[in-house]
Amino acid sequence: MRTYQTMSLSMPPRLLKQVLSLARQEGKTKSELMREALRQYIEMKEMRKAQSIFSKRARELGIKDPDDIERIVEEYRSEQAKTKH
Repeated sequence: MRTYQTMSLSMPPRLLKQVLSLARQEGKTKSELMREALRQYIEMKEMRKAQSIFSKRARELGIKDPDDIERIVEEYRSEQAKTKH
C-alpha cells in the first residue's frame, strides 16, 4: 500500500523556477521541498492561532507586560499558600 498520495500543483513559471533552483541547492526533490514548506506553513498557522488565544486571555487577565505576569504568579502563589494553611 502506498504511503503517499500524488497531488497536482500549479504555480506561476517564476515561482516554479525558484522552487527548482532551491530544491537543487538543497539537494531535495520538488516533493520533499513542497512537503517541508507545507509543514512549516501549517505549523505557522497553528502558532498564530495559539498566539491569538493567548493574547485574548492575557488581555482578559490585564496582562500588558512581563511584570504583570510576575505579579499574577505571585498573587496565585499567595492564594495557594493561604489555602494550604
